[in-house]
Amino acid sequence: MTFSLTTHKPDLFKNDLNHPLKYKGHEAALPSGYATNRLIAMVRDPYWLFCYWDFDNNSWETVNQYIKQPFFLRLLTEENELAKIPINPQARSWYINTYAPGKTISLELVVCTASGFLVLLKSNLITMPTGSVSSFTDELWLSINELYSEKYCLSLGGSPHYWQKEAKREEAHYLASPIPQLLPSAKDHYLWLDTELIIYGKTTPDAVLLQNDQVVALDPEGQFQLHFKLNDGKQSLNFESYAKNGLSKTKALTVERSLQP
Repeated sequence: MTFSLTTHKPDLFKNDLNHPLKYKGHEAALPSGYATNRLIAMVRDPYWLFCYWDFDNNSWETVNQYIKQPFFLRLLTEENELAKIPINPQARSWYINTYAPGKTISLELVVCTASGFLVLLKSNLITMPTGSVSSFTDELWLSINELYSEKYCLSLGGSPHYWQKEAKREEAHYLASPIPQLLPSAKDHYLWLDTELIIYGKTTPDAVLLQNDQVVALDPEGQFQLHFKLNDGKQSLNFESYAKNGLSKTKALTVERSLQP
């Protein structure tokens, strides 16, 4: 016996006003904003965050007043400023590469004026994931045979709990669950090579440095260091530095890796 089951897609009935899947209520477009001063930061992964913002009417007047001035998102920790990211305030949202796994950070949306930075919005605090293996290890476990050994269980006060907490530890053998080590077979012969690239340099303190359009974290003296896995082929690394006074510098670095079999 054979049979067929046909599932009708809702879009097949979009012209059928009586179909139960056809929405018959009032359709309203979502507003472009809610006229509230708000800057929200959200974690995407250990290195990236997503933020979005909105302004009330008074703040929009301030934005329009300084629209020809540079706007930035300042990436802050409790200790110092990590970076300034140039933005368009009308974009309403931005992805930021923080280069700050494990740190608690916040954002400020600012505009650069003749008298310094004017803070328009401040965000909530977020803590980035560590981006590494947890420092917590698995609990240690006793084997079943040891846990219920007659030598301990039949003695006064010698329950399994008593054995683990009070008895002599040197007489107990523990089992753990570590990450297994993948060792090559003794008959295999192998050779493995890989390459990493370290780039370091310095730019004007308080400048904004971009590497292939990604923000590079600078220390208070304007120094930076980048660590890359270098894949086969030619790679171009473009650097752009923007100073507060409007000056800019660009440099390009081309590297090539070729691994011969």
